[in-house]
Amino acid sequence: MHVSDTRGFWVRGALVFARSTPLVTSTPAEQVTNQSGYVTLSMFPRATFPLRSGYHVQFFLRTRKDGDSLLSGVSSRRLAQVATR
Repeated sequence: MHVSDTRGFWVRGALVFARSTPLVTSTPAEQVTNQSGYVTLSMFPRATFPLRSGYHVQFFLRTRKDGDSLLSGVSSRRLAQVATR
């Protein structure tokens, strides 16, 4: 995943969290973006994961500034949908 600000600049040192909704994959721990704004999160399917072509899985994504509060600090949240093949 790549994190950038509204002007397109890379955001380094941001904490990134992701989980599937509904919970059909494992939930990795928060990871920190590297100097280029990239982070790699590995998720593994649970038994309830629909591993068939044509399905979509939705993910909740959150980025935040290290040291800030989850509720009142600098952060961003987004839902993203990915198709299975």
